[in-house]
Amino acid sequence: MKAFLKAGILTEGGSLKDSSTGTPQGGILSPLLANIALTVLDEYVANRPGGPSTTPARRERHRKRGTDRQYVYTYPAKKSVRTVARKIKTVCRTDVNQPLPVLLRQLNSMLRGWCAYFRPGVSSATFQLLRQLVWGQTIRWIRRKHRRITWKDLRRRYCNGGWWPTTGDITLFDPAKVRTTRYRYRGAVIPSPGPPGLLQSRMSLTSALVSEGCREGRVVR
Repeated sequence: MKAFLKAGILTEGGSLKDSSTGTPQGGILSPLLANIALTVLDEYVANRPGGPSTTPARRERHRKRGTDRQYVYTYPAKKSVRTVARKIKTVCRTDVNQPLPVLLRQLNSMLRGWCAYFRPGVSSATFQLLRQLVWGQTIRWIRRKHRRITWKDLRRRYCNGGWWPTTGDITLFDPAKVRTTRYRYRGAVIPSPGPPGLLQSRMSLTSALVSEGCREGRVVR
């Protein structure tokens, strides 16, 4: 990076001009320096207790019960929950003349992807809520399809005698059965594929270059 900053600029006339400050606009180094500078801000926001998050998941730092240690807990954001709930309701309000397996395939594809994304985190309660929602919407779809059907016939024809919608080929995906994992942000603890200390030395060099550029008035475009 230092060599790139000191390499100079090739003018239109073909001559080499020294570059004592700044970086060429549109150069490949500009977004790299911007990412380095913004990483500090991202880590500051992420490490704040209950700090805001612009991602589909929200992170909160709490003290673990029975200990004095602080842990970061990741929850599905309320906006993401409302979005998937709206999608489920939209799918279940489609044409009731289609067979039940068609509806179940659409719901399963949506639920599997959503649950796989939010599986690393504290999502069990959200998955339970999602289970109740998708079950209720599917049952309402069946009752709109057969307005005079009794609960006994509904369970026999569409739930195999139980309460969970299923057919001979496909069963409604159950979000509550998804086992969650506890991912923790590891930062610099992530193993480096290079020799020991290489990652730390590169980060130190990068910080020094950014600090030098700020003192000399370099502007990261």
